[in-house]
Amino acid sequence: MKRVTRIFVVAIAFLAGPPAVIAQSEKVSIRMAPHPGQTVRMTLAQEADIDISIDGAAAPPGVMAMKMAMRMMAAMTQKTGAVKPDGTLDAGITYDQFHIEMSINGQTMPADFNNPLTGKTVVFTYNQMGDIVRVQGMPDGLPEDMFRQLMGSMLGDLPAAALAVGETTTAPMDFTLPLPVPGAAAMKLTGETRLTLVSVDKDARGRSATFTSTTAGGIVSDSGSPDGQGKTAFDLDLRGEGTYVINLDTGILRSNIVTSSVNGKMKAAGAASPGMTMRGTVTLSMTSD
Repeated sequence: MKRVTRIFVVAIAFLAGPPAVIAQSEKVSIRMAPHPGQTVRMTLAQEADIDISIDGAAAPPGVMAMKMAMRMMAAMTQKTGAVKPDGTLDAGITYDQFHIEMSINGQTMPADFNNPLTGKTVVFTYNQMGDIVRVQGMPDGLPEDMFRQLMGSMLGDLPAAALAVGETTTAPMDFTLPLPVPGAAAMKLTGETRLTLVSVDKDARGRSATFTSTTAGGIVSDSGSPDGQGKTAFDLDLRGEGTYVINLDTGILRSNIVTSSVNGKMKAAGAASPGMTMRGTVTLSMTSD
């Protein structure tokens, strides 16, 4: 159960003075990649509030509606080295702090644990296009592919496009969350994100680009039960809105704030199993200095 909790927690994945607006007709590249020789401190926070209700007039014995809440905070330090002869760049992310609180129906649940990432340094290798091509130093039990996708999405995994103010581009969502459950199919989130460049500004920290984002996607999957004998069907819809601010001079995400709504159905295999409706909101924020 602790291993499942760890993967769920990791998965469940960031101005000085008034800005001076610069030439709004300028096209800027929105693909981010760290520059060599940088040290950046980042803070990640997530809040999730989910209500699960039982479909039908009455719930069977042992089945109840739930109100779940989760609050998570992580502090990280990213350090980059020099560009290698092949053009790649290593960025080591050290997880300095990690804290999580959870409750179900108002009752606090034991959630903090000895997170395997705390104090560890995971090295991400970027190619010249800003794509993560290799991950090294992952603790046992945390899938590399899943973590690569999480870090890409948290750091604003943006398409290779150049936009002028007012222009919009789209990026596909294709995120797979493997579940450590016998017979479980991976949870696959698919959809699309639309990004619009709102402004290009300049302040004491340098030039920055601000984007708004809208996300529409969903999960349709059959997940295996813990005993490997049954499945739970998921049909969930995800809608989100957010704002990205990128430092154009350093290639670093200044902030990323996204609030998403989750709505859908779940049903365990078997005629006697009730259907369940899930509704809630998830807010993710990431900031850097």
